[in-house]
This record gives sequence, C-alpha cells and structure tokens, in this order.
Amino acid sequence: MTKADWATIAYHEIGHAIVTQVLAKNVVIQYIQLGETDTGEKGYNCINQKNHIRKKSDFLDEIAIMLGGLVAEEIMYGQHSDGCYEDLADAKDHISYMLKDCAMGKKLSYTEDYLEDFYVEMEEILQQQKARAEKAINANLKALKGMQKALLKYRKLEQKEVYQLFEKYGV
Repeated sequence: MTKADWATIAYHEIGHAIVTQVLAKNVVIQYIQLGETDTGEKGYNCINQKNHIRKKSDFLDEIAIMLGGLVAEEIMYGQHSDGCYEDLADAKDHISYMLKDCAMGKKLSYTEDYLEDFYVEMEEILQQQKARAEKAINANLKALKGMQKALLKYRKLEQKEVYQLFEKYGV
C-alpha cells in the first residue's frame, strides 16, 4: 500500500465516523483503525448501537453511514475507489431487508411483478442517503481533514480520542 492509498482509506474511515456523529445519535463509535484485518479490510470503524429495535429512520441513518466513506473520497478526490464496494453491497442489503422483509417502503410487498419498482426505490434511497452523508461531511470539512491526519499519524483512534476530536472540530 502506498501513502496515497492509506490517505484515501483514512478519509474513507473518517467519513463514516463524521456521518455517524452527525446523523446517528443511537450509535457509539468505539474506535477507528487503519491496518489490515483478518478479512483483508484496510480500515475499520467499530460502532455499537445503543438500542436493538430499529425503525425506518434508523435504517436510513445506517445506510447514510455506510455511504459516508464513499462520499468522503468523492469530496476529497472527485471520485471514489473500489474500496467502497463492500459498503455499497451492505447498503443495498440493508435496503433490501428494510423494503422486502420489514415492509418499510412504498409497498408492503415486492413480488416479481414489482421488481422494477423495488430497484427504483432502492436507487432513490441510495441517492437520498448519499445526499445526507454529503451534507454532513461538507459541513465538517475541517474535521475530515484534521481527523484524517490524526488517523494517519496514530493508525488507531480510540473512543475517547474520536470524541475529543469531534469536540475540537465542532462536529
């Protein structure tokens, strides 16, 4: 991995964290880390939810958080990397579960006759949540840049450090 690769990954992970802090008050960030995991991930955000029952608004917040890394990369570089594929897959899985299993969409049921409607609604949700993530990150660009530098320097930001940096940058 090059220094540029690590810089991209750090922006990506901080993007997730900023969107989490701005949108999801029922989620706590445990730490943010750079470095390869057993599953091959290069960066990682460890977050825990405070509650167990989720409403549609919780799912939408989670989807925006999943898109936060992609959005941070696009803001900083004008495009995103293939490192976003897992987040996009997870976001689509969340939307599928939300719409098909929990009936939290425009229809109570999506059968084969309604697959086109399902995919249209999925794209609408992705675009809406991407816009929410963009708004959160654009409002906190100093935090994105400052926290990225800290993550690159220390490779891991513990919960206390993450929230101190949020406070420092007014997130």
